[in-house]
Amino acid sequence: MLEGFELEAPRTKAVADLIRTVEAPRRVLVVLGSHNAMLEKSARNIPEVRLTLAGNLSVRDIIGADTVIVTRDAIEHIEEAFA
Repeated sequence: MLEGFELEAPRTKAVADLIRTVEAPRRVLVVLGSHNAMLEKSARNIPEVRLTLAGNLSVRDIIGADTVIVTRDAIEHIEEAFA
């Protein structure tokens, strides 16, 4: 779970460093609670990283990922949807 990930400017390197920190092998799914333009722009250049909103999350997304990183606000959205 990721507490929060705020970027001041779009930086692919920052997202790549995050992925390396959690030792994600490949096919990483990042689940966000709401849109984060900087994070979305930063991650779109990394082929093995996919971003989705908690409201759009599907079983197929989860099964297709080797690693799932979820933000705290995304967990709240998921709990509301599946409670």
